[in-house]
Amino acid sequence: MSTQVQICNMALNYLGHEAQIVSVSPPDGSREAELFSRLWTPSIEEIIAQHDWSFCTKVVSLAQLTVPPDHLYWKYAFDLPSDYVRAIGLYPDETHNDQAQYGARYFYDSLPFEVAIDPATNKQCLFANEPVVWLKYVFVNNETTTWPQIFSDAVSWLLAAKIAVPLLKDIKLQDYARKNYVYWLGEAMKYEMEQERALNAAIVDSVYPVGLNRNND
Repeated sequence: MSTQVQICNMALNYLGHEAQIVSVSPPDGSREAELFSRLWTPSIEEIIAQHDWSFCTKVVSLAQLTVPPDHLYWKYAFDLPSDYVRAIGLYPDETHNDQAQYGARYFYDSLPFEVAIDPATNKQCLFANEPVVWLKYVFVNNETTTWPQIFSDAVSWLLAAKIAVPLLKDIKLQDYARKNYVYWLGEAMKYEMEQERALNAAIVDSVYPVGLNRNND
């Protein structure tokens, strides 16, 4: 697993840039570190928003707002988590989206909901028609040591594409890095889906012993 500094230095290596940094947060005073410091958060938010990454997913109960929503269709409004990026599903309790409940990670359908600006509070919140809800969502995970290496590689290529012009004034190098980012992003997504399929297959096998007809339930 890679640290933030290692990921940024790999981006420099991809560009053929010999300089290396020693710190991003805070920047070590170099031009390279200053660029990475500015580009890190928007870059991570960009790549995390592309997929339901298992290492960037949480399930939490939402706090209901005390002010009733000024909305025609929804009865309740809820605060969104501070690290919220994108909603995956909404459930009436925690186990409805947990492997402990019949094992299937996506066994239950999501409750109806909407994420929008509440006119009563002028802030983004989640609307639903149930008073108690659990949200499964994608969050910004900055703990780089929890990332699979293939995801870290994709991040390095994205950072390389973003700094190629401001650091090296090289549009062709930027295009080269962007194409590699797209490739490694796809590879990271495939890796995640393969892990998901293997996990779900193992769960199903544990719930349905060998020789049991699954269609007889």
